[in-house]
Amino acid sequence: RDIRNGEVRRYEINQLFNDARSSSEFSVESYAEYVQEYVDKSQSMNDYDLPSDFRASWRTHMKAWRDYSNFLNRLKKSSANPNYSEFIEMDREYSREINRTWYKTLRIGKQYDHDLSFKIY
Repeated sequence: RDIRNGEVRRYEINQLFNDARSSSEFSVESYAEYVQEYVDKSQSMNDYDLPSDFRASWRTHMKAWRDYSNFLNRLKKSSANPNYSEFIEMDREYSREINRTWYKTLRIGKQYDHDLSFKIY
């Protein structure tokens, strides 16, 4: 399920970024909505049948996504509307944490017989 959730998120966000690059306009509101939809869907997945260390790592990863979604929601409610370049700079810290927790989750998943990365992507 997370693979499907991520594919939808990537498609929508890629379109948004492509539009922003060509017009120099960036919609924080739309971006925040796409991220929140992904987080809500993936965070609600049933992970109880997964190994406990993997589950803990997965939940930490989803917390990184939730923190990012909360940041975006605060940003969209503020009077500041950054342009694309400004947004990318602000985004880096959250992206690093999401990537760090993702790769840790993958490393833990590889310890098991089946490849969990295909289940949660």
